[in-house]
Amino acid sequence: MSCHAEQELSTPDMLQGHIELHHHLFGYLKSMALRCAADLGVPSAIHRRGGAATISDIAADTGVHPAKLPHLRRIIDELLNYLLITWYVLPCWGEEDCIKILQQCKKAIPARGDGGKVIIINAVVGSGEPQDNALKETQVLFDVYMMGIGGGEREEHEWKKIFFEVGFSDYKIKPILGFISVIEVYP
Repeated sequence: MSCHAEQELSTPDMLQGHIELHHHLFGYLKSMALRCAADLGVPSAIHRRGGAATISDIAADTGVHPAKLPHLRRIIDELLNYLLITWYVLPCWGEEDCIKILQQCKKAIPARGDGGKVIIINAVVGSGEPQDNALKETQVLFDVYMMGIGGGEREEHEWKKIFFEVGFSDYKIKPILGFISVIEVYP
């Protein structure tokens, strides 16, 4: 008596299974590419140039050797195929401008089912582990500083309001260091 049912698979089904297996197998490379870009300072280089930079600009700003430009291009292409990263850009702007920026980000990424997401590396006031007084005070002082340039730090409910007003379907907040969090926002 057989314990498994036999099922015939068509060639396209087997090919699709093969593709999905390899997609899952190499899925960790997305996070490795993100880590590599962050370690190189790519988000900061893009931010310093007002959000638009060529590969050569990024290489110059990050100190990547010109011989490594093809590698840098592939890392950035991989990131842009799946996500957009904003690193301390959004607190510099008021709510209305923040919404406009995120609307453009949303237009630039694929659907969630295709891996699209925006990654925001920023403070989320009140998030993370129970906070000591120094951490709370640092968040408040940083917020006061950001208000001085027309922006401000946000609590989770404020981020949520902005994300849903833009039309995102979901988000996750992961505290990573002190008051800094990684926010993943999904179309």
